[in-house]
Amino acid sequence: MTRYQAVIDAGDDIQEISRWINVAKAERLAAEATLRGTSHAPAQMTRDEIAVLVHRTASVAAALRNADLQDKADLYKGLNLRLTYEHVTGLSGRKPS
Repeated sequence: MTRYQAVIDAGDDIQEISRWINVAKAERLAAEATLRGTSHAPAQMTRDEIAVLVHRTASVAAALRNADLQDKADLYKGLNLRLTYEHVTGLSGRKPS
């Protein structure tokens, strides 16, 4: 995640970064399933693993909060997300495309 953060900060292609993340996640899930001898439910995370994941997610969220609008749009597109703004309520929602 630190490497991805540095790439985002350097202004590199957000869509490419999202592809790297998706590939890494898929590879990790496949490896974990192989180690467990099954391709079904993911392994249960420890408290420390959850804490690390939350910290990393917060770092990425902070980078995204300050990112260029077009970079954010490219990232959402790469992750197959659609952002919808409700002008009446002022709320936005992200949904898978």
